Amino acid sequence: MQYEKVCQGDGGGEVQLRVGEGKAKVCRKTKDKLKIVMLGHKRIPSCEGGIEVVVEELATHIVAQGNSVTCFNRAGHHVSGVEYDMQQLSEYRGVCLKKVPTWERKGLAAVTSSFFALLLAAVGRYDVVHIYAKGTAAFYWVPKLFWKRVTCTIHDAAVIIGIFDNGRNMAGLQTACG
Repeated sequence: MQYEKVCQGDGGGEVQLRVGEGKAKVCRKTKDKLKIVMLGHKRIPSCEGGIEVVVEELATHIVAQGNSVTCFNRAGHHVSGVEYDMQQLSEYRGVCLKKVPTWERKGLAAVTSSFFALLLAAVGRYDVVHIYAKGTAAFYWVPKLFWKRVTCTIHDAAVIIGIFDNGRNMAGLQTACG
């Protein structure tokens, strides 16, 4: 697929068109800010693991570019113990933070928080669902049922898992952040 940019969209802003298969299709206005949800981490701000540091840095940089980012944090306590818990925040450096239900049993915290976060992402008004970690990626199909664009980051490899439009699998990759 190839993209063309056409000035003067219906709202006066630039419009991005998808060209191919005989017709052009409007993908999104490039001046509109994206609503991105990130999940699969324990919580931010935190130094509980490498994923948390990556999510925190990436989320704050995306917000600085003018987009909207929501991070679904696990409910519960720090992995090292209650004494390491931080103050519960609703916003951190422009990133909206929301808690998701978490069943605090050995081996179930990640699964339950990921599943509930994906359910909330699926029914929420988000343009892109960004999933971190292999375990969470197993549930990528949940937001796909609601026609969401889903991207998964596993370790250092970014994997785009099919982008669907009107029930058809779209060939090629689409960069969500322009």
